[in-house]
Amino acid sequence: MRDFDRPLEPIGQDDASAVGRDMAERNWMPDLVLCSTATRAQQTWDGCSAELSSVPTTRLIEDLYSADASGYVQIIQASGATQSLMLVGHNPMIEDVTLALVSQDDPHAEQLRRSGFPTAGLAVIDFEDDIANIQPGTGRLVEILKPEGR
Repeated sequence: MRDFDRPLEPIGQDDASAVGRDMAERNWMPDLVLCSTATRAQQTWDGCSAELSSVPTTRLIEDLYSADASGYVQIIQASGATQSLMLVGHNPMIEDVTLALVSQDDPHAEQLRRSGFPTAGLAVIDFEDDIANIQPGTGRLVEILKPEGR
């Protein structure tokens, strides 16, 4: 089986639901979700979104499977989102793009560099500008949500 087609393990399904519950409790609702077309990414978003009161507009983006951090930034900039956006992608690219987007002296970024991006984790990054205009190093890492036990 190709990696692209590999399904999410049961623990991954539980983790996705847990992150969705955390998002719902915090009332974090993105305006737009960009999700990789890989099977496990779609299953992750399905588990997460099942916990939300409503499901935001979702676009499947094939390039999220193989793009590097700069490719992820280009996808974000081209998304048309202005207020809030969620990416459902793959490591190491999610960790790389998170670290690329935030200020290098951000204390949360330093913690992320030491510990790595958790499986089924969610990074919340705040920008002063509209999403279409973001540039590397301009974000502030607000929080990293991770499923319990990770």
